[in-house]
Parts: sequence; structure tokens; C-alpha cells
Amino acid sequence: MDGNIEYLGRTDEQVKIQGHRIELGEIEYALLQSQLVQQAVAIVHADKKGNKQLIGCVVPARLYDKEALAAFLSKKLPDYMVPVKCIALENLPLTNNGKINKKELENLEGIDKIFIAPATEIEIKLAAIWQDLLNIEKISIDDNFFELGGNSLLVVVLFEKIKKEFRKSFPLAILFSAPTIYQLASVLKLTQETFSASSSIVPIQSNGSKAPLFCVHAGYGNVLFYGNLSLCLGQDQPFYGIQAKGINGTEIPFTQMGQMANYYIREVRKVQPEGPYYLAGYCLGASIAFEMAQQLTYEGQKVALLATFNGISPLYGCTSNTNIINRKMGIFKWLFAKASYHLNYVSKLNLRGKILYIPKKLKAQVLRKLPPLFILLAFKVCGFAFKLYLFFNQNAPGALARIYVNYSLGILQSNYKPKPYRGSMVVFRSPGVFSKDSYLGWKNLVKGEIKTIDIPGTHKTRRDILNEPFVQILARELENILND
Repeated sequence: MDGNIEYLGRTDEQVKIQGHRIELGEIEYALLQSQLVQQAVAIVHADKKGNKQLIGCVVPARLYDKEALAAFLSKKLPDYMVPVKCIALENLPLTNNGKINKKELENLEGIDKIFIAPATEIEIKLAAIWQDLLNIEKISIDDNFFELGGNSLLVVVLFEKIKKEFRKSFPLAILFSAPTIYQLASVLKLTQETFSASSSIVPIQSNGSKAPLFCVHAGYGNVLFYGNLSLCLGQDQPFYGIQAKGINGTEIPFTQMGQMANYYIREVRKVQPEGPYYLAGYCLGASIAFEMAQQLTYEGQKVALLATFNGISPLYGCTSNTNIINRKMGIFKWLFAKASYHLNYVSKLNLRGKILYIPKKLKAQVLRKLPPLFILLAFKVCGFAFKLYLFFNQNAPGALARIYVNYSLGILQSNYKPKPYRGSMVVFRSPGVFSKDSYLGWKNLVKGEIKTIDIPGTHKTRRDILNEPFVQILARELENILND
């Protein structure tokens, strides 16, 4: 105590965001302390999805540097108080009596569309990659990759381009924590070893006051396709993906369901030590979440939600998505629907994207027709190559890791023999894609209540339930259940 009084702000400027009470005056004080700005004011702005965001409006000083300001604020303030962006203005608007007009700032036209051009060499190169990949002429360094239309297929191509341009490779899931050019440029300045952690937990959205939702990967091992669902659920809903062990090319993947579920539970409990737990999964992820719920229940933990997004049960037999559509629509209608979907998707890609996409899909169709013995042989060959990299203390290349994980999960799925579950389940499904059984084969495995919810619309593939515009309906239905 030195007898001085430090003024940090007024109590009537306290706001609540993501469960935290925040004094805007403290943020303004930190901005001014940086000596990088002449004037500063902190405001709360609702984005187009209604999520509240902290925005810093500043009049730059002569030595203003955006990166230096962000670094300074991250040291001075807790993460939840750091503004999502700082907007540089020539002057701050004033009221008639000379006070800063915050209402005018909060209603600033185009605040969501303020363009910040790439400045550094890394940002400029990344912007060029994004423009080519997303077919967008002008991209701000604060634009979110997923909000611009990025999806799991484009993420793979994006990181291949990054590896070629910068000679660095990172886990694909890093895009959830660094979804903008500005954030991704900061990641590229770091060494690759920074991201060699082996945890399967991917914090897609780690903030928020609600109980976290854990969503399990599908057959290819990554969780990139959950990005849209997390965005639609909003910033107050913590959302964690569970990606397959081995997808980063650093560990041998599992081939036994029980072992995998047990490992995932240990990882989940590092984030949330005790229940109730909220679990969900798409496709194969539904079976993995089912086994996790089984084991958690045996451990005496409460599972508040077990949900599936178009995930058929292991007892659904060999009746695949394709077979169902063949019987319901006829082979020609099904082929037309599949062709229309792929042609529509390909039309949005540039020439390089088309060249990469078409052979990949043709290869997938060929692999489905191969005999089991050949698949097993391919699994052994991929496994040998994968383990060879690990033997020499090298990370396996991304393409090899994805193929080996996919084969491993296929074997895991074929060997899984589920037992009845005493709890309940919510089945979200696409009408028309799965029409034969509204329970998708889960009725004989779930002893509690099974609730089925159809997501309306014309779904051409199983994945559409997690894509726009259907994902917005899914998010609303899921949010209603999470809030019960």
C-alpha cells in the first residue's frame, strides 16, 4: 500500500460473457498501458450468430503494432478478457457532451466485415493459399476458415499446401485453435515440436459456462467435420473433439474397441474429472461413444447424454448406407443423387482441387470392392511403413497416418461385439438416407429410452447432417437437449 488509488473503471460497465464477469474498464486500462495506442475503449459486440464478443477500438500511437499489442494483452489479461480483435480508428466518436459514444461504436456498420490486410510475409503467403483454395478474392487476416466455407476435405489440402510452402507440418486439428490467417501465421513461427503432444482431445471450443460436449471421430480418425456444429452451438458451449490415436503420425492406432474407449475416457477425465458426461459421435463415432458410455456407467459415472449423428449400430448388419438407398430409390436414382452431389462439390473447387478430389473418390470406390484378404494385406504393409518411421524417431507422413488409422478403425469396427446399454440414447438422423429403421439398429442395444430426431431437408449423403444448412437445425435440436 503506497496511498495511491488506481481507477480501473465503473461498476456499471461490468458485462458477462461466457460465464465470466468482466470490467470493460480493466481492458481499456490494459490497452492504454501498452503505450501502443493513444486512446482506447472496449465494447461488447454480438456477431451474426448472436455470440457476444469483446472488441477493442483504438486510436493508434506512432509505434502501433498489432502483433505487439496482442502479445502485451495476453500477458496482462486472462484469456477470457483479451479482445477477439482490436480495430484501429482515426478517431473515437463522441457524444454532444464530449464523452466517447460507445453506442455508435457497437453499431459500427460492417464491424463484422472490417478488412485487415495481410502484412507479414507469412500472412501474405497464407492469404494467397486461402484465396486459391476457397476461391475468394479478398480475405482478411481475422476471417475464420470454417466461416468462409472451409471443410474437412479442404483442410487436408490446405495443410498439404502449407507443408509444401513452409516445409512444416502440423496436426490438422490445430486449425480449430488457429482458424484465422493471423493465428495460423503465429503457429507457423513456432517449432513443430510444440505440437507433438499425443492427446486425443481436441479443444474445438474450450470456453463457456456449460457442461462440455465430447464428440468422437469417425472412420478416418479426425474431427474436422465438427467445426460447423461447434460454431452453431455458440461460444458458451465447450466443445471437444476426440481424434484417433495415431492420426498425427506419432503413435500406433488401436484395433480393439474396449482399449480405445478406455483410453479416450482417461483423456476425457483430464478435462472433466467427474460426470455427468455428454457424449456424441458421427458414423463410427457413435459406436465408440456407445462403448465409452458403457464403461463410464460401469465405473459409477453418470452419462447425461449419449447421441448419434447418423451413426448406425454394429447390429445393423452389413446393410450399408448404399444398400438402403439402392432399395429405396433404385440404382439409377441413387447414382444420379451421388453424381449430382460430387459434381456440385467439384464445381466449387479450383483446377488443382478438382485434380486432387476426383482420384481420391475413385480410389475410395475401388477400395470398397476389394476382397478382405487384400485389405488385410494393405493394412499390414501400411503398418510396417508406419512403424518404420516411428522406429527412426520420425513422424509418419500425414497421408500414411490417415490410411493406417482408417484401416485400423475398420478392423476395430468389424471385431466389436457390443453389449446392451442400460442408459438412454438420442438418435439424430437424415430422413431418406436411413429410412428402413428409425432407430438405426440401436433399439435392441439400448435398454433405456431412445429418442429419434429427424433433421429435415434433402440429405444426399450421411455427412450432410453436419453441413450447412442442416447443421443449424441439428444445433438447435441438440442445444434444446443440452439445456434440459
